[in-house]
Amino acid sequence: MGGTARKTSHIFVYALTDYPTSEDIISLFLPDVQEISFEGMKISKSSSADGKEHDIHSFEEYRQYMKTYELIDESELHNILRAVPPL
Repeated sequence: MGGTARKTSHIFVYALTDYPTSEDIISLFLPDVQEISFEGMKISKSSSADGKEHDIHSFEEYRQYMKTYELIDESELHNILRAVPPL
């Protein structure tokens, strides 16, 4: 009766064939959420486009302040996935 809890983790890989919005991506993980709270959300200096920390209250502010990254090609994605340790 007194068993131990087993910790599990999951890795999900999604192949996106379009350029989804932030809202589209979040709906993959939170399909039943009608409204998303940004309470307490911050973008750190190292992750912001202008090198300053920002409090975030909306997707618009997230898009405005978040640093953008270049898309990677398929061969680079394969290299990244090979580096992920098996579960």
